[in-house]
Amino acid sequence: MAAYQENAGNTVWAGTVIPAALEVESTGAQARQVVSLGEASRDASGRIKVGLPETLFDSKQILDNNPLLWDESLISGAGTFTHSIATASTVMAVSLNTAGRLVRQTFRRFNYQSGKTQTIEITGTLGAVGGGAGIMRCVGYYDDNNGIFFKDNEGVIEAVKRSKTTGSVVDTAVPQSAWNHDKLDGTGASKLILNPANSQFIVIDFEWLSIGVVRLGFKIDGNIIFCHHFHHSNEVEGAFMSTPNLPIRFEMVNDGTGVASELEQICATVISESGHNPIGLPQYESNASSDTVMTEISANTANQTYAVLGVKLKAASILSGGGSLLIHHVSLIETTNDDFEWTLRHNPTVTGTFTYADKTNSAMQIARGATATASGGHIIDGGITRAEGSVSADLTSSLSLGSTIAGVADELVLCVRPLSQNANVHGSLHWIEL
Repeated sequence: MAAYQENAGNTVWAGTVIPAALEVESTGAQARQVVSLGEASRDASGRIKVGLPETLFDSKQILDNNPLLWDESLISGAGTFTHSIATASTVMAVSLNTAGRLVRQTFRRFNYQSGKTQTIEITGTLGAVGGGAGIMRCVGYYDDNNGIFFKDNEGVIEAVKRSKTTGSVVDTAVPQSAWNHDKLDGTGASKLILNPANSQFIVIDFEWLSIGVVRLGFKIDGNIIFCHHFHHSNEVEGAFMSTPNLPIRFEMVNDGTGVASELEQICATVISESGHNPIGLPQYESNASSDTVMTEISANTANQTYAVLGVKLKAASILSGGGSLLIHHVSLIETTNDDFEWTLRHNPTVTGTFTYADKTNSAMQIARGATATASGGHIIDGGITRAEGSVSADLTSSLSLGSTIAGVADELVLCVRPLSQNANVHGSLHWIEL
């Protein structure tokens, strides 16, 4: 059994501070204790955490830098990204007196479900090497328009809330000396001092619903220590961010006057507290060009891969962070006497006419093939079917389309490869938009 002790009127149980119990007289003149759990035991929605979180995203750099999950870009100037299997991390670096802006960001933007708490946990080293005048380093859940993150602003650690609700980007940056919970300078309840030169376990959680609370902190020795809250309900008018669906980002800038500096990215996860219910809008498309015309795919060359149907985010969906997608079902039918292989490909190269157009009442654009061919990309799923056969496959992939840092949308393309000549194929996709 875990030990406990009294500390300034509070019970410390397994390292977690719990406010002192209140004595309440009950029936029969017997006293009972009513215990109020500490803040870290409740999520941002005020519910007691019950140890049943739903993982929406998980990133470990054990074998490589997760190129299917993360985009990295030298936005301007000079800088480097270096992955190490030994440390399972990627180090972003800038040089002495050399301007450069580097960003590593997830392709995906993670769907927030109203009424739940979104928890983001990130490990890394904010102040690994260098820093100070001319150097800015950021880690958190954000993009160029909205988000929540920690910032090393020329040696001053800040908790930042970014918002574009007014039409212009506004950063509300609170320096460590003004944090409203535990300043982590030795004077707070934890008595701990934050050391940015050491690796940190960053915790950010929030309930959006446009006006929920945002909490930022660190997990140290297994305990979550929240250092700053941004409050909105009953205090502000309107939403505090334009969207809660955001990517994880690591970013570093040398303005040209700073010393050689580094920012280390290790692991990251996004969690929906108390589960996640994928109850989004169901969508369906096939290679039918209209309600009355079913245009077949003329797969005339044996062993050539043809693009049947493609889906990607609309430009507006990328900017808003909307349109998280879960592919649920794939179906194909071949109407000639040919065996074929089908594949579902992430970002293949498509050659020929394959034009995307907006889908009504959807965050997506759709492209239909006729004779367009496809190659490369990452194959998500597939199979081989006998002559005059059909495919009906339910997928369990948690793949959700995203975009690069520059805003280039991911594509998901259903493809077919006939094993003989002159095959005719029809195909469809069913997905859920969250």
